[in-house]
Amino acid sequence: MRIFYVHNHPNPDHPVLTPKKPSDTDQPADSHRKKTARPAPTPPSSGSIFKKKPSAKTTSESGPDFASGRTGRKKNFAGKTSSRKGESSGDDDFLPAKEGRRAYNKLKTEQTGTYDEPRKKPLKTKRPAGLPPKRIDKNSPEKAEFTAKTISDTDDSYRLNKYIANSGVCSRREADTLIAEGKVAINGTVVTELGTKVSRKDVVTVDGATVNPVDFVYILLNKPKNYITTTDDEKGRNTVMDLVEDGTGHRLYPVGRLDRQTTGLLLLTNDGDLAHRLMHPKYKVRKVYEIMTPEPVSDEQLRTLAAGVTLEDGPAIPHRVQRVPGSETVIQVTVLEGRNHLVRRMMEAIGYPSIELARITYGGLHIRGLRNGRWRYLRPNEVNDLRKLVKLFNLDMKESDSKYKRGKR
Repeated sequence: MRIFYVHNHPNPDHPVLTPKKPSDTDQPADSHRKKTARPAPTPPSSGSIFKKKPSAKTTSESGPDFASGRTGRKKNFAGKTSSRKGESSGDDDFLPAKEGRRAYNKLKTEQTGTYDEPRKKPLKTKRPAGLPPKRIDKNSPEKAEFTAKTISDTDDSYRLNKYIANSGVCSRREADTLIAEGKVAINGTVVTELGTKVSRKDVVTVDGATVNPVDFVYILLNKPKNYITTTDDEKGRNTVMDLVEDGTGHRLYPVGRLDRQTTGLLLLTNDGDLAHRLMHPKYKVRKVYEIMTPEPVSDEQLRTLAAGVTLEDGPAIPHRVQRVPGSETVIQVTVLEGRNHLVRRMMEAIGYPSIELARITYGGLHIRGLRNGRWRYLRPNEVNDLRKLVKLFNLDMKESDSKYKRGKR
């Protein structure tokens, strides 16, 4: 029991300090112990799932007295129910606990089952196999023309020039030329219309040879000396294909050329579109060469080289010339074109006919960390960076593919 002491309260008429006078209406202290006849509950309405036998004794025609708390739970001001022993409740009807609990348990068992035999949920229907339909903006005029033909052309069909380019035969532009010349046939029928579409089920031939789309492969090679940058050599000399072709299982082609005595970064791929654009002077792909001379290069010679030199096939102006810090015989030259033996001829023009030459950068790719004679696959982000550089769309390539995790070879 907690006892509170009140001293000098400012309000002498406070009910706590004013003794209560007895009245005639007050009941004795033990009046609540008197036993009175308990009213019988009213049978529930016909809408309830709980059934109760009708009783002859009722307190009133209006139903049970909810305020008395005798036949149900009384809700307090917070919306909660005060439970009493021996009582049960439904939605709108109140029953004794014995029959109400039994009926509730029976209903619950029917809904969820038992512990040993739970009720099984119906299996969900799976979406049929195949690609999802093409999504079209509801505000697009294409919405009204969304037909079965449109669906069939979304992923299963290709433009003919793309089909040929993906086969590694040539670039799209060259494929358009082959189509216009009547050298391409679909299922035995010669086609000359450039916008023709084909699917993988069709048989496409170019000059009588069947072609099929292949997966694109992109290789970065650190080319060593004494290897020819070509797919085959009539004299039987070593080629760069001897270093990579057995490991990839694909027919690849070098992008550009490196001299037999030049080392460094060389890109190989079967993506004809990308290779064609990387070599085209229109896109000005940066190539950085590191040059080691037998004698120190003077500042005057560097200024002459940076200003440009005149060669047999025209003037040649490098994009950038710089000296490697800490060395008098090593410089770096950046060019944006790919003429034959260009850097060697530029160095010869300023008085250095004999040099050691290595390409260290090509279009943002770097040879850093790759040993001489080794190669690796390009990562998807590197491929898409190259394609973006030459205004090509990105490819959907997966990082989880095992060939990207294989690393250096």
